[in-house]
Amino acid sequence: MIFKRFLNNKLLLKGSLFSLFSFFNQGVSFLLLIILANYIAPQEYGTLSLFNTIITFLGFVISLSTHGYVSVSFFKKNIVEFKQDFSIIFLISFIVASILAIVLFIGNTTLVDVIQLPMEFLWFALAIALMGCCFQIALDYYRIREKIISYGVLSCGFAIINFTLSLLLVVAFHHGWMGRVYAQFTCAALYGIIAIFIFNRFKLFFFKGITWSKAKPILMWGIPLIPHLATSWIKQGGDRYIINHYYSLEEVGIFSFALNLSNIIDMIGSAFNSTNSVSIYKTLSSNINGKWNQLKRQTKSIFIIYTIGAISVVGGCSLFVPILLPKYASALPYFYLLAISGYFQCIYFLYTNYLFYYDKTKELMSITFCCSLLHLALSMVFTQYSLYYTCLLYIFLKLLMVVLVVYRSNLVLNKYVKYHDEL
Repeated sequence: MIFKRFLNNKLLLKGSLFSLFSFFNQGVSFLLLIILANYIAPQEYGTLSLFNTIITFLGFVISLSTHGYVSVSFFKKNIVEFKQDFSIIFLISFIVASILAIVLFIGNTTLVDVIQLPMEFLWFALAIALMGCCFQIALDYYRIREKIISYGVLSCGFAIINFTLSLLLVVAFHHGWMGRVYAQFTCAALYGIIAIFIFNRFKLFFFKGITWSKAKPILMWGIPLIPHLATSWIKQGGDRYIINHYYSLEEVGIFSFALNLSNIIDMIGSAFNSTNSVSIYKTLSSNINGKWNQLKRQTKSIFIIYTIGAISVVGGCSLFVPILLPKYASALPYFYLLAISGYFQCIYFLYTNYLFYYDKTKELMSITFCCSLLHLALSMVFTQYSLYYTCLLYIFLKLLMVVLVVYRSNLVLNKYVKYHDEL
């Protein structure tokens, strides 16, 4: 009976599958991290970390954060307009990548001195970021089309090949941190080509009729999200530096482990939001009556799922960490506080969908970026006294961010949904 209800609940079923794929991909990455730690020296790990930081930065910049507009356009526009928007986003990514390539070519000596990485690896980083952007767009297309199996095969296949190549080049051929870079580049190139094949297969390119007036709204949607996407990068990077300054490496490791445990809750929220956002966009773009009540029911259902998921993670970690990883048992008190922040992050995922759909990305950027700067400032003051204060900052700032996002989303829903339902 319970299993039958589970199968009939499409939101729960799809969310569970996305969670399964996400856990698999994250698990493979985590296992790879542990294995490679035995073959890459700490100094090389620092260089590799710098390389990946550059890729993360380029990932924000190359598409100008417009790749997320694919989901919005799919539900708000007709098929021709969607394909035009898709083609514009593709062009933006390649134009920006070309500009960055010119910058690399002209300022190669200066950039090498500043970034302290060999020039060839800066080219690798640019190529990985560009192909990674194409791959992410392909995954998003499968997600909004609700082709869950194709999504799973593509994403899990990438994780497996990346894992295998990394072990082969680092462990078998002893290429060190450069072997990991070569593996990342090979996977990015392979799956970037696969992504372009997918675009052609579904005939998503339509360049006819593209004008500046059609590109401008996409840029205005995406550019404000660059600081928004950089917030977690700024916050966690800043915290890492501050904690390193005041505490021993052992305490830093314990806190980082607790943060990674809380990220499991974030992962559940993100995975379920992958299908929940599609359901929300479908409802908002439809002509049915009673959208407001339908969205309220859906919100209540996802709240229950998030609550059960968070409680399950806390219970599971409380049970298994002391048994399987006793040397990290001291991380649990931090984890219990950070888990609350993770739960708030799930709620945040739910309500940002409305701001994305109604093009309120500037407001979202203002909220998230200001909260992150406030977090960083308070962390500089309070972290030196206790890491518990740092955990409390995560809770307080995440709660503040959620309250502001929920408030702004409700204003949007009252204007565009509730008011029209009452007419």
